[in-house]
Amino acid sequence: MDAEMQAYLVEAVISLLREAKPLNLDFGKDFCNDAKNNSTNGAQDMLTLDDRQLLGRYGIWLLVGRCKPTADTPPEILGRLLSMLFHWFHVTAYSYDGQVESTLEKLKQDHVCGWLKDVCDSHYKEFIDCLLPHPPEFSRVGGHWDTLASRTSHLKEGLQRLICLIPYEIITQKIYDTVMPHYMEAVTNDVPEKELMELKIVLSKILDPEMSPLGFDAKAMYNFVIIRFEKTTAKVQEQALHWLQNLTKLEILIPLVQLFNMFGDGVRIMKHGMQAELNKDKESRSSGTKQAKEKELPLPRRSSISPVVEDDSANTSAISDDEAPISRHTEFSSDAEHNLTCCILMLDILLKQMELQEIEQHTGIYTNVSESICRLLKCMVTAAKVGLGNHICSSKE
Repeated sequence: MDAEMQAYLVEAVISLLREAKPLNLDFGKDFCNDAKNNSTNGAQDMLTLDDRQLLGRYGIWLLVGRCKPTADTPPEILGRLLSMLFHWFHVTAYSYDGQVESTLEKLKQDHVCGWLKDVCDSHYKEFIDCLLPHPPEFSRVGGHWDTLASRTSHLKEGLQRLICLIPYEIITQKIYDTVMPHYMEAVTNDVPEKELMELKIVLSKILDPEMSPLGFDAKAMYNFVIIRFEKTTAKVQEQALHWLQNLTKLEILIPLVQLFNMFGDGVRIMKHGMQAELNKDKESRSSGTKQAKEKELPLPRRSSISPVVEDDSANTSAISDDEAPISRHTEFSSDAEHNLTCCILMLDILLKQMELQEIEQHTGIYTNVSESICRLLKCMVTAAKVGLGNHICSSKE
């Protein structure tokens, strides 16, 4: 197929998939304004919802039948097709019950999911780029990308697309762990404080163990955060703590066991330092004690993890014309300052999570929660780099 014919085919698929647009789904204020303008101009839409769904199905048949990706498929073409297909999954998730829904689900299961998995295997980077909150310019087609939406709306709809792909086992643990850090960082940097609550429902659907359709246990669900406390720098930990703080503000319950394990790992790195921790692992492996034998594998080395940087998938413009919020990250000059900030954030998150989970107060120091808190506080106080371990009171004090 020559380049011109390929371009026509891609645009035909995109146009057909764009027609599958349920009337009860709104992607932004401007979508409503456009509809009003069309009605005032006398232009009447003669297509019924069934007709639109049928056109969308024609687009799917063209996609899976004529647009099989190869190793030399340009990323621009593949990105546009993937983004539009993700949009189609989103809008058809809100289709009416009955025969139409049954036909769409069969089409997805029998043909589209296989096509997507093949693309993911052969073009993993392009697949991931289209799922990120700041995709490349050429992938910004369909749905909220066709409107003048706010930054918050773009992130909300991007997360909705992710949710609509979950039931079809397209979002694996690896993809989830790759994409979610970018969304969490985008929420921290792009969403104004007053608009944060708009993301509560969609983030709860993903990260609340009782609501999430992922099928992961709590540890797997928060694995993308957990690995950022295992032998990482204070900057990486601080970034992850801001994510957890945002989730706490949205009243999303995070299992306390996971929080204590994460924070314990993070503070141990502050206390002993990376080299001391590695030496400790070597000594435990070389010793013949019973405790060393019980540890089948040493802790994984995660020092290669760096802070998430937005827009690292390509040279892209801002996702909205809205003025960008002021960054909430504070730059410090020393590791001790970063460590101290991390400890404060940890305690703040724990306190608010215990309030949300209605942990009973005044129960003494011998409950599991109290013992975990005391253990964490002791580790924080004795951490030399936090600035408390080496403090010596003078006689004047």
